Amino acid sequence: MNWTNEFRDRINDFENQFKREDSFAISLKIRVSSGCFHRDCSPNAYRIIDNEIQHLDLKKEGIALIEHESGPEILIMVAAIFELTASVLTIIAFILDARKKGIENGDRPKDDLNIVVRNFNKDGKVKDETVLKINHIDKIDKMLIKTLVEKSIMKAIKERNKLK
Repeated sequence: MNWTNEFRDRINDFENQFKREDSFAISLKIRVSSGCFHRDCSPNAYRIIDNEIQHLDLKKEGIALIEHESGPEILIMVAAIFELTASVLTIIAFILDARKKGIENGDRPKDDLNIVVRNFNKDGKVKDETVLKINHIDKIDKMLIKTLVEKSIMKAIKERNKLK
């Protein structure tokens, strides 16, 4: 099975948990530009991430956090009226902050991270938009992240609504 089919299955499985006709799933991927960003390469960062997510009820909020070799993926449900929730923004920020602290404590590699919004376009192909590239030494600007991610998600919503 190729990664596109795996991604489609992951999105479908997530959507099926919520059974909402007026919404669909979006993937927010925190992807390393090269190398890896998972437990084996970034154990210090993942200790921080694990500690943070234990305080959240992700399922209740319609969020899934999935670990991949290339970096964490956050799945969320979006509808025609959409604003990035505080929880999703917090998760993105603490992943970026955990990466920074992990590197300070010996995690490798130190490659840039990309925040990517992914879903499927009207032709059923993966739409993959990098909205921000951030280095581990950059300041984390939550409002910039919120603005860029929301703008990309709104484009996906508009495209999805054209299909109806």
